[in-house]
Amino acid sequence: MKIKLPTFIAKLFRSSEAQEVIEVAVTATQKAVALLMTLPIAQVVRDDIQTINNGSLSGQQKFDVVLGKTLPALVDLLEGQGLDVLVKDVEDIGRGLVQAIYNETASTRAGGIALRILALFGIR
Repeated sequence: MKIKLPTFIAKLFRSSEAQEVIEVAVTATQKAVALLMTLPIAQVVRDDIQTINNGSLSGQQKFDVVLGKTLPALVDLLEGQGLDVLVKDVEDIGRGLVQAIYNETASTRAGGIALRILALFGIR
């Protein structure tokens, strides 16, 4: 399923204030990460995050394990769409994707703080 990014963003943020924030604050990188979060690769990353339950690994080590699995999958996805890229070309996008999905699914603090920040500025 393909979704147009403006439609996706509009559904997420309905208020005119939020739309102004999006126009000012959202970078191309953030838009790419938001788009990737709507694709099947996002579920793969979620599954990888949730299956790592190794108490001997630090948070950074767990992140690196998930990122190591995500980058080749991201390259395959993009190449399948006709974009010839190397892992090093998409590393920052991959990091953003893994971090965003971690914040959404596994962080005990990010979601609550994000809601409070949005409410602070009148955005639902």
